[in-house]
Amino acid sequence: MITLEVCVDNIASIDAAVSCGADRLELCAALGLEGLTPSLALLDYAKQHSQCSLQAMIRPRCGDFNYSAKELALMCQEIDLMAARQVDGIVFGVLDGNHDLNISANQMLIDHAKQYQLETTFHRAIDLVENYEAAIEQLIAMGFTRVLTSGQAKDVITGMANIASLQSKYGHAIEIMAGGGIRADNVAQLLDRTHIHHIHCSASSIADNCRAKRELSAFAPSALTFKITDKKQLQQIMTTVRGHHASS
Repeated sequence: MITLEVCVDNIASIDAAVSCGADRLELCAALGLEGLTPSLALLDYAKQHSQCSLQAMIRPRCGDFNYSAKELALMCQEIDLMAARQVDGIVFGVLDGNHDLNISANQMLIDHAKQYQLETTFHRAIDLVENYEAAIEQLIAMGFTRVLTSGQAKDVITGMANIASLQSKYGHAIEIMAGGGIRADNVAQLLDRTHIHHIHCSASSIADNCRAKRELSAFAPSALTFKITDKKQLQQIMTTVRGHHASS
């Protein structure tokens, strides 16, 4: 079975992903900033309106992934809040100033999550590390459930060789989840070439109500736009994924 996770940061996207039959939702805020910790109210909405597995982003700010001691303490508090809302898992990643894994910080956070029996996903910060496979082995040693990666490339198609290598070498020990630029017209190629069982996408487009009268705004146009999960695009991805499973 191929698991499809959809990344969402608003109510319309939750509704669209649920209606298309997504297996998991990654809940976050500010997808345009690569995702931040979601609001508790959004989490409550997802809990009330879906039966999907819910994974909550734990990221206290945008920018790099090298967090201070105070920010790490805040991340622990966010894990507490998410666990109290009965999420199924959390998504995070901590690097040091050299873009290597911060072993002690990640271990602290994963140990904190384990007391609630939460699944743990290391996000695409993994695509910044220098020694990719060694970092995956470290994630396995720490006990991560899965890792989200584009294969250290701008998108999953460019990074397919790395993703396929990870799946072959480590797929038995950690869930390898491909994400970054997945579309209806490339997902079949990705599945055929990598043999992965977990994919992650947002399948998003700019909300229609953001297009009108943007030239009259006192704000920069980008400040008044937001993306929502495109039901048509996601349904096409879903159809391909389910068809691939049926034929494999």
